[in-house]
Amino acid sequence: MMAPDQSLKKHVADLIKPDRVHRDIYTDPDIFDLEMDTLFSRAWMYVGHVSQIPNKGDYITTRLGPQDVIIMRDNDGEVNIFHNRCPHRGPHLCGNSRGNTKRIVCPYHAWSFTLKGKFFGMPFPEEYPQECLKSEFDLTRVEDVEIYRGFIFARLKPGGVDLMTYLGEARSGFDDIIDRSPEGEIEIIPGAIGHRYRANWKMMFENLNDILHPMGAHASAATAINSVSNPAKLHPVTKSLVGSSKMMPVLPKLQSKITRYGHSYATGLISVINQEIPKGDHYHALEKAYGAARAEEILKTDRHLMLIYPSSNVNGAQCTIRVVRPLSVNETEVWGYAFRLKGAPEEVTRNSVFYCNIATSGFSPVVADDLEIYERAQQVHERGMTDWVNVARGYRQEADAGRNAPPPATSEEYIRNQYRVWLEFLTGDAPCQA
Repeated sequence: MMAPDQSLKKHVADLIKPDRVHRDIYTDPDIFDLEMDTLFSRAWMYVGHVSQIPNKGDYITTRLGPQDVIIMRDNDGEVNIFHNRCPHRGPHLCGNSRGNTKRIVCPYHAWSFTLKGKFFGMPFPEEYPQECLKSEFDLTRVEDVEIYRGFIFARLKPGGVDLMTYLGEARSGFDDIIDRSPEGEIEIIPGAIGHRYRANWKMMFENLNDILHPMGAHASAATAINSVSNPAKLHPVTKSLVGSSKMMPVLPKLQSKITRYGHSYATGLISVINQEIPKGDHYHALEKAYGAARAEEILKTDRHLMLIYPSSNVNGAQCTIRVVRPLSVNETEVWGYAFRLKGAPEEVTRNSVFYCNIATSGFSPVVADDLEIYERAQQVHERGMTDWVNVARGYRQEADAGRNAPPPATSEEYIRNQYRVWLEFLTGDAPCQA
């Protein structure tokens, strides 16, 4: 990827206004390339969980911004991340999504590497110049890797703030999942579910904390749910994912929590609605482990969809995480993973898997509603039917009051905050960059 010139960065700066953004940010391939070179290379990105590679030689493959990578546990038990590319002729070294190996061997010409990424050997070494046997043929390592309570984060370009500073209050989203385990340990349930949509990656991040959109976007899903013969027998997760007009008077009482680096979540869904905490098997397992007060505190944790900008979103109550992978300016891939809470009843695991399916599967009526909206909006932007996208809801009230108090969850301030951070990364002004 060529280094972006200053004229492109200046152009980008003209596309973000306090209350609107230009359609080019969704449609311009050069801007997408700039995002990959800056935001997705310099921000800390969630890439996996240590439970996916519990043993020596275990590996998974994934993407880190624009690069395909291998996450591997070596013989010393350390977690390493390498570019999934052979330094000889360039093919992927690992084609499977996960596995276990004693040595990394290229499927093309059988060059081999240790679990620490060191060059090990190749067939007919005498036919290669001596310089081919030097350390420059080690695998390309991702140097900036940090682990927070089992969650693995990395960034392609070193420099800038550490992971704890970058996450800030947003790390409570990961705490929320782990704290729900009576043993304080979790593991990813093997497998994942995902989908692709034909629109820009930012569509999803704009939508996830939009507390108003279910009233319109999911009206068809709500109609289908309400038409079943006995709605009371529906899974509670199904009902919770579909908005109802009865919630409208409550929404202004909910708050949106926003952090420095683009992360956000909504709060108040439990406390404002006075939702009762069911004191079933999960509660009693937590009570036995931590006491009644702490058990109730854990289950009343009131965060809705913690966005970890720009890579993922965490749902602590449902013990899931979704990862967003931009593929091109108008194609995005999303993968969902469910967690098993050690020591928790099996029902909690089933609910986690159920939620992961209904919130991530392209066959889910809820997801299908969202994808339809994303793709319609992308088509409008690409056809140039309008130049500017309005993100002004709540802007005037917040401008008058200042940003000292948390905005209501009905505000689009969390979107405006994302674009302030986006602009800092793309223009090189972010304090989290070197």
